[in-house]
Amino acid sequence: MNIKDVKKEVNQLSDIESSLSTFAVSWIRPVKKHAKDATFKLKIKQLRHAVEEAKDGQIINQKLKTLAHHLLDLRITTITNDHKTRSLVMHRFLHDPFLQIKQLIADVNAYEQQVNELQELYLKIHHSVTETLPLEDKISILDSKHQFTFQNILQTVQKQKQLLKLIGTHFLKETRALR
Repeated sequence: MNIKDVKKEVNQLSDIESSLSTFAVSWIRPVKKHAKDATFKLKIKQLRHAVEEAKDGQIINQKLKTLAHHLLDLRITTITNDHKTRSLVMHRFLHDPFLQIKQLIADVNAYEQQVNELQELYLKIHHSVTETLPLEDKISILDSKHQFTFQNILQTVQKQKQLLKLIGTHFLKETRALR
């Protein structure tokens, strides 16, 4: 995959905030209506809190978009032999506190862990719902589009990791081309 394709893929990443909002509306609200005991309500509250925290994953999408743009800039500066701009772009990749690739790797790994914890909470509540609610209520809750939305969130996290790896690989290739 070339740099232009990487940039295109990054720009097509799903909006995590809207996916999580859709998930909250399509699943958490209906489940909350049927919560009777305190422990179940506490689990739902924890899930809602985890969803709100996970919305910060959209920042990773923005960082990836910016890095993909800078990667294309780096490629252009290599071709045009613009040393000043090239060193500025390389500095952003390596030392910018917001865009630093090393920090972004840590952010992506931490976000993946956060989404995994969210998934565990979701599965626990899902299991409780399927065991405790009457059939009519189960059908209305489990028929919603929450499963598709949640799978989309999980796929976006994996896509973020893949794209970050590609950006890093292309960055290394471009810096080696300078030597």
